[in-house]
Amino acid sequence: MPIANRMDTSVAGAPGEQRRSERMVPLGSHEDIVVLHVGGQQHVAKILDLSDGGTFVHVVEPCRAPVEPDRTLEMSLYHNHAIEIVEVKVCRMIWPAVGLEFQGLSDQADAHVQAKVLRLEAQSAGTQTTV
Repeated sequence: MPIANRMDTSVAGAPGEQRRSERMVPLGSHEDIVVLHVGGQQHVAKILDLSDGGTFVHVVEPCRAPVEPDRTLEMSLYHNHAIEIVEVKVCRMIWPAVGLEFQGLSDQADAHVQAKVLRLEAQSAGTQTTV
């Protein structure tokens, strides 16, 4: 089973709208889990896709605090045996899936995100099969 697959950059339901970055979908990696910090609570979420501009996650646990568009949250992102806390803005909601845009990443956080995307691309290229 592939670790990551490329996703179409077109936006479902929005004719002609294009995403800014190609998406990578992690499948079966321990690095595909993040923690959202919402209203003093922590909520586990699985990364559905990842790009240099943000991520689309599926919230695994019920969330009692409001998660609404334009709200800014903190998210714990695991990469290479380290946890990076990044600020994200809710930009899309199809509950329990949430689109998050990275906000003001530090150089270190940006490097972690870029490395994670590149690693997923490399794993995807190495595991793709032709049907």
